Amino acid sequence: MLKEDLDYIFTKLDNEINLFSEKKILITGGTGFFGINLLNAFRYIIENSNYNFSVDVISRNPQEFKISNPELYYFKNFQFIKQNINEPFNLESKYDFAIHAATSASKTINENASDIMAQTIINGTINTLNACKNDKLKFLYISSGAVYGENSDKKKSKENNFNAIDPIRGDYAYHIGKLLGENLCYSYGKKLNMDIKIARCFAFVGPYLPLDKHFAIGNFINCALNNSPITIKSKGKSTRSFLYSSDLVVWLIKILCSGKTLKPYNVGSPEEITIAKLASKIGDLKSLPIKIQGNSEKDSFYVPNTDMTMSDLSIESFIPLTSAIQKTIEWHESK
Repeated sequence: MLKEDLDYIFTKLDNEINLFSEKKILITGGTGFFGINLLNAFRYIIENSNYNFSVDVISRNPQEFKISNPELYYFKNFQFIKQNINEPFNLESKYDFAIHAATSASKTINENASDIMAQTIINGTINTLNACKNDKLKFLYISSGAVYGENSDKKKSKENNFNAIDPIRGDYAYHIGKLLGENLCYSYGKKLNMDIKIARCFAFVGPYLPLDKHFAIGNFINCALNNSPITIKSKGKSTRSFLYSSDLVVWLIKILCSGKTLKPYNVGSPEEITIAKLASKIGDLKSLPIKIQGNSEKDSFYVPNTDMTMSDLSIESFIPLTSAIQKTIEWHESK
């Protein structure tokens, strides 16, 4: 992450980081996009404050992470635990905070292997909740804006508005899995008096976002980095929003520390933009041509209403999209 981003996170979390002092944090999915950004922030906080705390990271393949991110793997306050969360597991330590972020964001798995997607979300959540049973623990469940279903009215999703989800659509395993994950959190929270927080996450941009997956903004930034034309296969009328990774870290930690128990919070930018305009915005930064193929596609709208999140957590502002894109490009160019 950029030094200015880490400074930004440190400043924004001035009232929260003191809660971590001499505490122990668990992260599942700690080697993915969310996890790496969180780990970079935690490392920076430890190195630049008097708050000493430790972080254990559950990963299916920590050796692979060691090769790609040795500076995080070997950091003195981090420990990596090899574990497949689809299988029941026990933890040797007691934790003060837990962040359950382990879920594949693969479009291919969701569409072609819905059983694997469902198992990862549902079994992983059950096993992690069972391993973390502790009424003194603050537990953050990383959910998704996908729980709102197909947004046909094209209005920003509020926490109490839901649309129909077709249970026999093959590509809805992720949506339904996240819904059930939240329901499991509710059940465990009520039955075991666990302090569980829920973050419904939308779309993001920033360091470590894959540039070769199904994320449109990642693909477009990849074109900018390679000075190649940006191609949109559809007409580009679908609407998205993108929160920068530094704000993602800030919002998640605020929810973990200060969010209300079992009250879902939307996490994402309310700054909406069509895919066509997004391509133009990125293309303009590098003077790249935009090619719109215009293939038939059902337009979709995936943007959160964040009024409640920003009010409850005292968040006054976030990094604008243009700056977020520029920062992401700058980070890749610095590697």
